[in-house]
Amino acid sequence: MNQEKLNEILQLLLKRLDLVVTGALVLLMVVTGWMLLQEQGFTAPPLDDPPLKELALTIPLPNHERSKEIKNKAYEEVETALIQTDPDLNKNPDAKRLIVNNMFTIKSAAETEAAREENNKKYNQAERLFSEGNIDAARKLVDEILLNDPANRNAQELKARFDAPATPTPTP
Repeated sequence: MNQEKLNEILQLLLKRLDLVVTGALVLLMVVTGWMLLQEQGFTAPPLDDPPLKELALTIPLPNHERSKEIKNKAYEEVETALIQTDPDLNKNPDAKRLIVNNMFTIKSAAETEAAREENNKKYNQAERLFSEGNIDAARKLVDEILLNDPANRNAQELKARFDAPATPTPTP
């Protein structure tokens, strides 16, 4: 008897599948809207709490003492985490990148541009060395470029060309 009743309900649902799907979508939209409003909503703090202190936001300046304190503390935390994972920093590429690109140092636009120009000079020299067949020297320059700027596309492409098998030139 239960099996027949279940089959009858299932057949009725299948006949009106469009209404079932529409109802499910409406329910889903209502729940999503409610969740969005709950997340976006604002609740005032209780009146008996002490008033919140106003935060003083300052822009860190390169020679500002507080900025140096924050920078050194953050650098030490990252350095400690790296040492805990691998005590030999020479083997850890992330540690090398952190030391070279010290992200806690504020660089001026002029310094950044000078570093970019230096990388371009090294890239041109590496490409010249590669075309002359001096792959080891070119590889060393490309590794230096990628250590200073891991996102340098030209150096990445040249490094890929080092690893690509040389295609022999066909003889006539």
